[in-house]
Amino acid sequence: IVMNPINRILVPTDLSNRNSNAYDHARQIAGRHGAKIDVIHVIPMWRYFSESLEQLNIPLDREEDLYPHSQEWASAKVNRLMDHYLDPETKGKAVVRISHNPSRVITEYAERGQYDLIVMGKHNADLLGGNITQKAIRRSSIPVLHTYASESEKDVAQATVPA
Repeated sequence: IVMNPINRILVPTDLSNRNSNAYDHARQIAGRHGAKIDVIHVIPMWRYFSESLEQLNIPLDREEDLYPHSQEWASAKVNRLMDHYLDPETKGKAVVRISHNPSRVITEYAERGQYDLIVMGKHNADLLGGNITQKAIRRSSIPVLHTYASESEKDVAQATVPA
């Protein structure tokens, strides 16, 4: 089996510690291959919340009031998680985006950024009950390593490599 080199790894996060297994696996792979790990968080768009506030005449502009503060907070949280879980030599950049479709943002960002691997934890559920991880696996043209919540190396749930 011929394996392509792994130079860039993308780890999506929901900002919880439940992703510790994904960080651990990514760190191990990056250490073996000399790769860099970037971490992405997608802030969900609250279109219906914002529309409800408009109907109640509450002056909250999500583009000016809500999202900039959310982006600052999320960016700081992603950086703290990266400092905690990743080794300095493998630590890449923190990325924060806003979208109503996190799985699409993750896979498109990975493809545009020419990542070699996406490492995702099991607990990336979106607000409507769908599973961001499963949607990203189906959509991605980049290999996705899907891990369980346990930190054990034997608990890799699924590795999907596009044909």
